[in-house]
Amino acid sequence: MKGNSSCKICVFTFLYGLGLLLFAAGLVIYLLAPGLINDQVAKTIPLNDDPNSQTFKAWLNPPATINMQFWLFDVQNPNDVINGAKPIVKDIGPFTYRESRIKENVTFYKNGSVSYKEIKQFNFIPEESIYNESHIITTLNLPLVVIAEKIKNYPNLLKRLIDAGVRFIDKSLFIQKSINEIVFGYEDPLLEDVE
Repeated sequence: MKGNSSCKICVFTFLYGLGLLLFAAGLVIYLLAPGLINDQVAKTIPLNDDPNSQTFKAWLNPPATINMQFWLFDVQNPNDVINGAKPIVKDIGPFTYRESRIKENVTFYKNGSVSYKEIKQFNFIPEESIYNESHIITTLNLPLVVIAEKIKNYPNLLKRLIDAGVRFIDKSLFIQKSINEIVFGYEDPLLEDVE
């Protein structure tokens, strides 16, 4: 029995010592690790004008690719809608573009700041798109809809004048534009006249 008791004391002492050792190690790591990690990050991350640094290379030409996909509604029966029918729309897509960002005129200053001009380019990816970006769709003429919404509370005479102006420049509730024009914009004579 006595041997069994001394064995328990040995195991207890060993576990107690091991616990104290692990506690001390944890405390040291808790106190020192943030400083070590911050030092390592400070050595690796700062952006400077060294063209050989990994950070500068990754910042100047990001390794990640950014793809954007668009789905659009193509109105199948625009003339019927103008005459009061319910629109029939076809959801088409994806139309995929890859975004690339080019940094120009990069200048580093003594105070640690940097200035540059970033140019975004969007390149069409035909193999990831359902049609070519020159594909024409029929869609709602949003500038005309916005103008109609804006003038709905105008006096009737003014509404008739604006309506006559819209008819004069031959604007319809629907327009036919390419995918590229719909996604990235186009010159609209109606908006040019408003400006």
